[in-house]
Amino acid sequence: MKFIETITSALICTIIISLGLSLLIYIPIQQAAGFTFSSIFLAYVTYSLPIFLIGGIVSSLVVEKIYKQLQLKKEIAYYPLALILYAFAGILFNYYFYISIINNEWGNSVFYMFVGILGSCLYFHILLLTRKTLHRILTNN
Repeated sequence: MKFIETITSALICTIIISLGLSLLIYIPIQQAAGFTFSSIFLAYVTYSLPIFLIGGIVSSLVVEKIYKQLQLKKEIAYYPLALILYAFAGILFNYYFYISIINNEWGNSVFYMFVGILGSCLYFHILLLTRKTLHRILTNN
């Protein structure tokens, strides 16, 4: 069931982030250059889906493992720890962030770092919602 949760969350987040970035980047003048809204959206989906699939699955596994190890030592709240770990994973898996740092584009690197954190935190919340929804469906409540 965890596999279904992570895949579903990755697909939903890909659509939300791609739509948001497309709306942010899209300028009607770009149509003259041959860039339509749908072509920009599909480009973002193409680049962000593998990031959410790979990064989301790996992040979920790592966060769960870290939480279980810390849970053995003392009672720790899941939500704040997981939110911080997912935010860190958002920076770690964001290759646009690394490319902008390598090219010395510091303004872009801050933007991409923010997008990475936003995307990973969105993924975490969608994952929580997906878990709750699937649990309700499977238990018929």
